[in-house]
Amino acid sequence: MATDNEPDNLPVPAESARTYIRIRPTDATLAAATLTAQHRRLHHLLQPPRGWRATPPTLELLLVSSEANTVDYYAGITDPEKHDGLERVLRSLFPDAYEFDRVTCADSWLAAPAHAAGSVATIEYHGRGDHPKDWQTQLTPYETFVADEHGRVPLASVVEALATSETPAVYQVLLRAKPDWTRAARNRVIALEAYQDTVIDQVTNAIMGPPESDVRLPPADETRIEEIQAREAHTTFETAVRVAAFGEGAVQLTETLQSAFVEVGRSTYTIRPRQNTGRRAKAVFSQIEKRAFPTRTLRNRLPIARRTRSTIVADCTEIANFTMLDGNALTDAGVRSVGSTPSEQSPVTRPPAKQLETYQTAGMTLGYPLDEDGTPDSTPIALPPSLQPMHLAWFGKSGSGKTVAIINAILDAVASTEGVNIIVDWKGDGLGEEYCAAHYARYGTLDNVSYFDCARVLPAFSFFDIRDELAAGISRTTAVEDRVDHYIEILTQLMGRERFDQAVRSPDIIRYLTKAAFDPIHGDDAYSHRHLHGMVRRMHERQSAPGVSDPDLERMLGGVVANQTRSFDEIMQGVANRMEKIPVDRRLARIFNHVPADDDDPHFDLLDYLDETHVIIFDMGSLRSDAQRVLTLVVFSNLWTALRRRHRQYREMEAKSDMDLPLVNLFIDEAASVVTSDLLTDLLSQGRSFRCSVTLATQFPGQLKDQDQRVYEEILNNVSTFVTGNVAVDPLLAERLATDDMDATAVGNRLRALRRGQWLVNLPANFNEPEPRPFLVGSVSLPRATPMAHSRSHHASSVRSSVPSPLLTPEHSILRASHLRRRTPRCTATIQLPRWTKRGRWLASRSTASIVRFRTRSDCQPQSNTTPNYMRFGVSGVIAAITRQSRDWSGLSNAVRVLTMSIPTTSPSAS
Repeated sequence: MATDNEPDNLPVPAESARTYIRIRPTDATLAAATLTAQHRRLHHLLQPPRGWRATPPTLELLLVSSEANTVDYYAGITDPEKHDGLERVLRSLFPDAYEFDRVTCADSWLAAPAHAAGSVATIEYHGRGDHPKDWQTQLTPYETFVADEHGRVPLASVVEALATSETPAVYQVLLRAKPDWTRAARNRVIALEAYQDTVIDQVTNAIMGPPESDVRLPPADETRIEEIQAREAHTTFETAVRVAAFGEGAVQLTETLQSAFVEVGRSTYTIRPRQNTGRRAKAVFSQIEKRAFPTRTLRNRLPIARRTRSTIVADCTEIANFTMLDGNALTDAGVRSVGSTPSEQSPVTRPPAKQLETYQTAGMTLGYPLDEDGTPDSTPIALPPSLQPMHLAWFGKSGSGKTVAIINAILDAVASTEGVNIIVDWKGDGLGEEYCAAHYARYGTLDNVSYFDCARVLPAFSFFDIRDELAAGISRTTAVEDRVDHYIEILTQLMGRERFDQAVRSPDIIRYLTKAAFDPIHGDDAYSHRHLHGMVRRMHERQSAPGVSDPDLERMLGGVVANQTRSFDEIMQGVANRMEKIPVDRRLARIFNHVPADDDDPHFDLLDYLDETHVIIFDMGSLRSDAQRVLTLVVFSNLWTALRRRHRQYREMEAKSDMDLPLVNLFIDEAASVVTSDLLTDLLSQGRSFRCSVTLATQFPGQLKDQDQRVYEEILNNVSTFVTGNVAVDPLLAERLATDDMDATAVGNRLRALRRGQWLVNLPANFNEPEPRPFLVGSVSLPRATPMAHSRSHHASSVRSSVPSPLLTPEHSILRASHLRRRTPRCTATIQLPRWTKRGRWLASRSTASIVRFRTRSDCQPQSNTTPNYMRFGVSGVIAAITRQSRDWSGLSNAVRVLTMSIPTTSPSAS
């Protein structure tokens, strides 16, 4: 059915859309042990949010067949925020060769064949026990069907029936996590052992007395006890399994499917089909459309009917019988219907040793080259600094080893280059902590690492500030235009391009007013977002334009205020609606309203670090998605202006050339959400002239393409180095990596066949040298002293457990939010804090005891709460402190402390 009207190609309003993950099986076999383990993860994903009114998320799995005998396999979830988590679990459930892509369709997309056919027949699969509580006993585990060479997994029978029928149909499974019933299971076992399980047993014991202790339990009760104890009562699913068929053959198809799950039943708990036609069938299909579980009717509540439940209870060893489609277990008709892809195992020829010598050098390490037998070379390859400005794209799904590989690449980039390495981490899954641990294990210090947990510590950027550009000799027009463009782009990211451009005039007026605020006569070289918003409000209230010295800008503003009052109100309201997206978020408001008044005010500028061997980590994992995008663009904006200022300074030094510039490396983890940024496009297209290398890391290339097809194509053209693991096939990427020996289809098959820790690498070459053909490399392990080298989960727990105190003691030195090139003596305060030279580098915070004011004077002391407003940009701060004498991981673990800082209850006033 889905193939007739490709759901992902339909124009669907966002408010009425559903997102599914379409799964394409291969002939790889599903591992029963893996399914059991990953279904436990799935159970955790489906846990309801806190709150007694919270609605638990529902997982939906679909097999949708069409008249053309094709069957599509979909998975979706009712909570949109859990789509990424669901995809990660699915990619872990299925073999690496399975393909995944996201499709969007209308809520009513399943109803199309029902309306066309006019008739519908349904089947409901119910759980029936010999006793009302026998739902606690076992079904047949999935592994039993896999181990039986003469058996067939139950879902393969469903696919076979759908594939051989010309009747459109939908097979649906709804799953939700069942609350832990361990206590009920324990009580049931006690009741069975005491002959108190049924009402008759209880009455008999009351009249006749309990049986003698040596009386053996009935075999059925012994089986019940064994099965209840064998079940995982804390990780079970409540499942609704249904089929709807449409048209003339609907009744015949549903009759064929009645026996599909007969073998899943066991001794006292079985699966009973119920076929429906007419009104009842339409009611069931309505529930299928709405992703609704069956409701309990009065009939279901009667004691005589309580043995049959409209839902099925299955644990992690059983649920795969209803949900998992094993491509290797399908019949020929089933294989044709689902379009499974055969695994590709052909070897990839490694480049000649002479050609590899260029890359067996210091640089950004990529891995060990693998030969035709999969044996790694003893010498790893690296991307040398001379080729890094041609940029790198790194694709690898969750669990592929991408994080370990990128950390290794950054560690070696620090050693091989003199410039700063900037990491923008969107996931917040411990990359920053893991890198710090690896950096310490490699270099024995964290003095040149700055870590911003942006939910707690904000870099003190001054966004509406062109003073540094003007001081560097950049023309005022260029500096203003850049700042205006960056601001418009940020607002576009906040609202979405389509919504932002709906009011045609509003973006233009925002651009006019932002320029007007920078007017050399009537404006300022630096101002806050609050000031800009005030200009908008005054222009709206007075219907008069602000003063400007540019006659063209004055004429354009005059044309705006010349509109009739009603039209003018609508235009200005559109302007306000867009600009007010910034102050709604408290963190964003503080950054955009921060304007350092003098050199004593805190101010963070990446220019101060571009020429230093330094690592700056921006951890944005705890922020909302909107705040993540905006803060990332603010970092890009500051980096762009810093690179241009540095480039101009070097151009003015006649003895220097562009190649003398220290290399700046920007690593963006999970880069899909900012791929449409013009700032990122500028960094990619002009980064080489600025000696800036950009590494884009994401789970699979489709994430970039889903954002913007045009931008994705530009990225493929601007990026020269590709490192990709097992990812879903993307035609453009496959064509980009194709050669005479390996066409696009073969590339796609190869990508699907890669194992975890294997990467297909495509490298650039030096000028006038041939590029090596794509080849395979194996991952490099992290330094042994790093806990992550043994277990990432162990490392994460050890970091958290190593924070024993909320206060920083004076004998510890501070891993600051940033470092200065020149050091000055520390100020004496209630807690030991670093002295700053000209500018502090993070927004000053108010501690629980006092506000510490950062000064360059020797009499730096704690200030009272009367500290001037320009110093009261309070934010939650966590600053890791380490003992510099600690040289091993255990010493580092014991030395880490947390300095907590509170958020002021009142908003800071403008400087």
